Amino acid sequence: KKLGVKIRDELLAALGSEVAFSLPRQAFLPVSFNSPSHNQTTQSGTVVLIAVQNKEVVKTRLAQVLELSGLRGGGEKGVTEKRGQFEINAYSRVAVAFVNNFLILASDLTTMRRVVDSIATNQTLAATRDYHDHMRWQPRRTLAQVYVSSAVIKGIFDEERRSAEANDDDMK
Repeated sequence: KKLGVKIRDELLAALGSEVAFSLPRQAFLPVSFNSPSHNQTTQSGTVVLIAVQNKEVVKTRLAQVLELSGLRGGGEKGVTEKRGQFEINAYSRVAVAFVNNFLILASDLTTMRRVVDSIATNQTLAATRDYHDHMRWQPRRTLAQVYVSSAVIKGIFDEERRSAEANDDDMK
């Protein structure tokens, strides 16, 4: 009501049916696995991708929606940055970009730069053979799908094995 927009009729109709989340590996791995010796050179934050059917409608309402949801301060201008062919708008709590037919929300500007650079150089999850090999058997129409990288799974099992080896016989 505050926006003067009918969310279901206007905003949701402008969005597509696909939503993807990318969480940093720290959300899945024990603290000891995230030590400097295990860290990659680029850490990432949370990313949300939302398919967009009508980019103009979403663009006109996005600033208001971000403000109402607390991701953008009241009247906050933010910083606009051009990265290749894409434009990134960064606010205090979120960075936003439209890439192809997707609205991308990232937890910070550094993460958004990494995402946009990955898309520009075609180094995304969708471009990897590993992902396609794991998802090939899935039905085309799915309600939801979860993919956890093999690096995260291996890290969890390696950490558990190291933890078990460190325990004394009574603990084992």
